[in-house]
Amino acid sequence: MADSKNLIFQLRQFSIFFHEIYNQNRPQFIVNVTNDGWLGNWAGPLQHLQQVRMRAIENGIPIVRTANTGISAIIDPYGEIVDSIGIGLKDYKDIKLPVKLHETFYSRTGESVNFILILIWLLFLFFKKRVFRIDGAL
Repeated sequence: MADSKNLIFQLRQFSIFFHEIYNQNRPQFIVNVTNDGWLGNWAGPLQHLQQVRMRAIENGIPIVRTANTGISAIIDPYGEIVDSIGIGLKDYKDIKLPVKLHETFYSRTGESVNFILILIWLLFLFFKKRVFRIDGAL
């Protein structure tokens, strides 16, 4: 059993979508417990699964997603679905959990790269000079 330092157990519905994992505190795996029942059989459960896959890729950490009415899955650190249980099905899986990656670019830098790019873009817009066409029009 993993100790509390190596396990992030997410209790909130959408907490998997927030970036609360940092390189100095990376768990061995993430457990995502969710209820997609209010989404029905539309695209919502599949979209949530895709967002969880992106979180696994960003952090290089396997994720166990359990959804009582949605899609349950085990996702490896590369975002590949190791195994899953479809919408509305009752089953269980006994699978060896993949090992996390050492670290990823995102786990090292987080959102700081995005903030730097936004700052560069804003500075570009601020210092951009008006460009005149040859015929004198703006």
